Amino acid sequence: MRKRLGRALREHQDEPGAITGYLVITFRDGRAYMTGEASDADEVARTMIDGVMEAIEAPAMAGDDDGDPIGPCMGHA
Repeated sequence: MRKRLGRALREHQDEPGAITGYLVITFRDGRAYMTGEASDADEVARTMIDGVMEAIEAPAMAGDDDGDPIGPCMGHA
């Protein structure tokens, strides 16, 4: 798993522009653990990171369909 994470980071380093934020989500025993950070200058990164973290922590609150056990994003990619 660590090799895959390292490879993903290297792939993103080759893209143009500076990295201004990141969000890492790992899963252990069915539970999500998140680490995210954004530079103060990148409001979009901060908004996206916060939104994803909120949706994962409380998926039932983010969706309108109370019968959806998976969450509000399923099928809306």
